[in-house]
Order: sequence, then C-alpha cells, then structure tokens
Amino acid sequence: MPAPGVPPEGAPLELKKGDYVPPVSPLKLTSEQFAKISGKWTGKLEPPPGPNGQTRTLTMNVTFNTNANGQYVGSIEVPEQRLKVSINEATLADGTLTLKINSVPGGGGYTGKLSGNTVTGNWSQGPSSLPLNLTRTP
Repeated sequence: MPAPGVPPEGAPLELKKGDYVPPVSPLKLTSEQFAKISGKWTGKLEPPPGPNGQTRTLTMNVTFNTNANGQYVGSIEVPEQRLKVSINEATLADGTLTLKINSVPGGGGYTGKLSGNTVTGNWSQGPSSLPLNLTRTP
C-alpha cells in the first residue's frame, strides 16, 4: 500500500505546463475598506538563518484588486520562491489590516497597522512570527 498522498503504482498522471492560477477567494470588504488597501504593496521578509547559517531575504508582493466579476480579491507573491497564493480572508478594522492565507503550510497570516501608504506589522506562519512592513507601490 502506498504512503498517504502517493498515488498507487500505475495510476495515470497528467502534468500540464503553464501558469498556475490560484482559486478565487472573494474578500468581504466594504468599498471604503477596499479603497484604502487596493493596489500593490511590497515588503521584505527576513527569515532566520538556515541550518548552514545561510541568510536570505524574501520579497513579499501583496496585491488587492477586482476580478472580472467585480469581486474584491487579493494575492501574495514571493518571486524568490516562485509562489503565488490567494488571500482567503481580509479585514480592516480600526486601522488594523488582518490577512489569512489557508494554502501556506502551517497556516499563514499577516496583521499590521495601516497608515497612509504603509502597513507596519508581522507575518505569521505556523508558530513563527516575523516583522513585515509593506509599502504601497505606484
């Protein structure tokens, strides 16, 4: 019997080349809230050194826009990891932006204080939390 998540031997496998399109998760924001965060935001995340002491900086591109159906949607892209995932939930209350990303291993999220074109906050993934400040890009 194969391990969990491994298809049985002889099972057909089909791979297709192309861009991955993450599933759409419409965000439940008012038009006023969406206007405050719409556009592209960028920040740098600095995870702790790896097992061999290597360090790296990850670019976090957070985008909020409307899709073809007029729904508010958001995504996070990390170019260094060739990763793009949908934001599943977003709230903006009392100047605090909170994001939830279900597809990140261990669960991902962000909470930060919005002030004009900057958000000062923390990225969390599993039990870890790291500073991540975002700036709206033109």
